[in-house]
Amino acid sequence: MFTNNLGAKKLSTVQSVHINAIDQSDVNYIVTTTQRENIFQSTIDSISRANTQNQPFAYLMELNYSGNYTAIEQCNWRPALQTILAHYESTENYERCATVHALMGTLA
Repeated sequence: MFTNNLGAKKLSTVQSVHINAIDQSDVNYIVTTTQRENIFQSTIDSISRANTQNQPFAYLMELNYSGNYTAIEQCNWRPALQTILAHYESTENYERCATVHALMGTLA
């Protein structure tokens, strides 16, 4: 279990990722395919867990082993999942598409 720096709330195991990027546009060049898949899966798992637990945020990953976590507000879960779905559609990974569609169906 990790704790965040905001109130020491205990989190389920959250992936740690080390990314050296100055701005968002850099991420497309430095994130490997494996890292991208791990980030997408972490996002799906985190949103699913937060949705099941009726939480207002989904904690996605720890940044550079710093104890700081990226989080996504509930109002942004659907757009995040739509981005992931578009990726899986473009790579013809229909099994993952079905998983994302099912999760989107459970969102309020």
